[in-house]
Amino acid sequence: PELGVCDCPKPRQECIQPATMSNYIRPIIACLPSYWRFAQCLRVSVCKRSLAQLINAGKYFSQFPVIAFSSLAGLANISGDTEMYRTYIALWIASSIGHSIYVFVWDVVQDWGLCRNLKFGNWILSRRLYYRGKWKYYCAIIVDFFLRFSWSAKLSIQFGVLQSDSNDLIVAILAMLEVFRRFIWNFFRIENEHAQSHSRLLLDSSDSSDHSDS
Repeated sequence: PELGVCDCPKPRQECIQPATMSNYIRPIIACLPSYWRFAQCLRVSVCKRSLAQLINAGKYFSQFPVIAFSSLAGLANISGDTEMYRTYIALWIASSIGHSIYVFVWDVVQDWGLCRNLKFGNWILSRRLYYRGKWKYYCAIIVDFFLRFSWSAKLSIQFGVLQSDSNDLIVAILAMLEVFRRFIWNFFRIENEHAQSHSRLLLDSSDSSDHSDS
């Protein structure tokens, strides 16, 4: 069978089904959460002149091409346009890789506070660590990298890019993996917040002692 086409024993023309209204509405709905967060981060970056918030806005903006090309590939697959399907699949793969790497770097550098100081003895774990066992951090980084691609994969199945009898099962597994990724992300995000609070407390204490000595 051709790529992305169901394993139907009938001729391809008889397997093709017309696109429904949901095929056009679902991508719009899928964009709304990302649009709201993108607009929020962009507004904050302009008001506070924050480069970090501008980069964070780009993280949400990078989801739009993934959703668009995934939806277009699904429509091309439904309509039976093999040439356009292959084109949109290539664009979807490129945008998915770009988005996944973007958000992965943000997770590790910004949310977890790792890989920031290249002059540090271990530049990957470049801050004070509160969890025992450095292997936990390395494992979390590797797991986050691979599971960041699960969102794009789940989206492609939901939009009909790939069709099989196991779609519902695959989507359920990918959704559980995303929950697992967020569970891990929360632990290291909270730890980084604690590390930053501790650093600010030490800095404030140092400033107070300097003023008292003077």
